[in-house]
Amino acid sequence: MNEFESGITGVNPFYGNTKNPWNKSRISGGSSSGSAVAVSAGMAWISLGTDTGGSIRVPSSLCGVVGLKRMDGRVSKYGVMPLAPSLDHVGCVTRSAWDLAAVLECTSGWDPSDQSSKHKKVPPYTNIIEKSNVEGIAIGVPKNYFFDYVHSEVERLFYQFLESIKSLGYKVFDLVLQNPERYFNTWKGIRYAKASEVHAQWLKSRKEDYSREVREMLIQGTKISAVDYIHAMRIINDELKKELLMMFKKVEVIVVPTTIIPAPRFDELMDIDICSTVLQTREALLRNTMLFKSTGFPAVSTPIGLTKDNMPVSVQIIGPPFREEKILSVAYNYECLNRTRTIFTPPFPFNS
Repeated sequence: MNEFESGITGVNPFYGNTKNPWNKSRISGGSSSGSAVAVSAGMAWISLGTDTGGSIRVPSSLCGVVGLKRMDGRVSKYGVMPLAPSLDHVGCVTRSAWDLAAVLECTSGWDPSDQSSKHKKVPPYTNIIEKSNVEGIAIGVPKNYFFDYVHSEVERLFYQFLESIKSLGYKVFDLVLQNPERYFNTWKGIRYAKASEVHAQWLKSRKEDYSREVREMLIQGTKISAVDYIHAMRIINDELKKELLMMFKKVEVIVVPTTIIPAPRFDELMDIDICSTVLQTREALLRNTMLFKSTGFPAVSTPIGLTKDNMPVSVQIIGPPFREEKILSVAYNYECLNRTRTIFTPPFPFNS
């Protein structure tokens, strides 16, 4: 995994890089890198991970497995090394939406050791998704921001996914999200400041023990003022959450590509060219997952196809608060139609 969960690539200068089982010259994504690779490669049926900006959904997308970021408070975080406590989530990686539903039933619920966990009844997720009725269910697609910079193969497969779910009876509607670029920068400030507070003591006494990348991020966090932090929290709570809740009055779930690019090569770790625009690889990988992390709403990433280079592409399905069964039902019904559980198996022996 990435050092202290502080990364999105799966690159670790101390213990080695986590390689993508679909092509070992490409990254796995992170920070829950090994969790996604182990399930993708068949070494484990289920794995756990944490998600602070996309750390379950991104590696799941790049490795062709199913990853769930639960609703904030649904699953206890007791015993987890924090990155940014108010943003951290414990989740899981599996090979199917049904498996996610089964794991969610077992791991959800209030924990007296974690006061951030909620007293919420745990639904029988597996029964709900097996009996879900899709006819006329409204699905929203925010057209701005999420498709401003997107790899052509990701875009092609995403629209194929939309046609598949339409054939099941789902209704698809376009949406518009206000100020999305502003929301991205707001998350970044909160995440850096929180992590710096967690590591404050070690940053003073053991600064040289961190890798340069993590050390620089922690130092950036120390420079964020209290006024800027409070302002950022207000934007998330008073603007982004309210805007998404208004969207969920119009549609049942929201869908976007999980990542705007397939898994980059290891020689593309700094920058990547997308549609003649050069973006930082880190920001390209986080671009579509981060917005839904800030709010704490549940989101699942599920594979939808392979590029011409035989690399997985996934869709992210986002639901309203504590309605994981809605997003799992969409993923489950899509899987049943396309039999994706058998399709997304890396070639063995693994590509070099």
